[in-house]
Amino acid sequence: MQWDCPACGGVHTGNLLKKAVKVVLEHNLGTCQPDIALLDEFNCTVAVIEVVVTHAPEQTALDYYKNNHIAVVSYKLKSDEDFNRLDAPILKPDSVDVCKNPKCSKCENYMSKKHLLIIDGNCWKCQAPMKVAALYEGNFSLSDIQLATQYGVLMKLHYSRTLGMKYVANTCRKCGAFIGDHYLFTDYVAVDSYNRQELDAGYYCHHCSSNSEDEDSEDFE
Repeated sequence: MQWDCPACGGVHTGNLLKKAVKVVLEHNLGTCQPDIALLDEFNCTVAVIEVVVTHAPEQTALDYYKNNHIAVVSYKLKSDEDFNRLDAPILKPDSVDVCKNPKCSKCENYMSKKHLLIIDGNCWKCQAPMKVAALYEGNFSLSDIQLATQYGVLMKLHYSRTLGMKYVANTCRKCGAFIGDHYLFTDYVAVDSYNRQELDAGYYCHHCSSNSEDEDSEDFE
């Protein structure tokens, strides 16, 4: 099963139904009666599948599922082609209320995947070959800097007169010039001719700008 996750903005793949040992149609849960209920070995409902043809589930039903930790998988069927989706090798429901990512320790929202780019670029000042690190999300944490260093990137603390503050930036090993945040994206990330690789760098909370690690690059020396 594959689904777009509204909580983290990513795409998840997995078997949400692996705990289920029994399928019951129109199972009466008292407060609600889902189209399909999946029960575990203790006859507890672990997930429901709602096939929406005309009316979506009532809010009282959704609240019941949430309060009882029942996963909700929804299919919206509007045409014959939509019915064929139920037989696809990889099921792609319209919505699933489950996020597989961890929650932020600060604000309790689900975190998004964070990716670190390692770009084979050139120094803007002396044109020497230069490994450059960039993040699509958030600021560099200490673990991001350590990971970038393993791939040949030199990260140093610099003072920006433009911003009036210190921050960690990619630094040329030959001449010592550093790449400002703005030019990092316009002159490196956006240049398709540079070879690059994308690394898994943990998680990032776009709600409170926290990394999956409590350490921030401000602690870098």
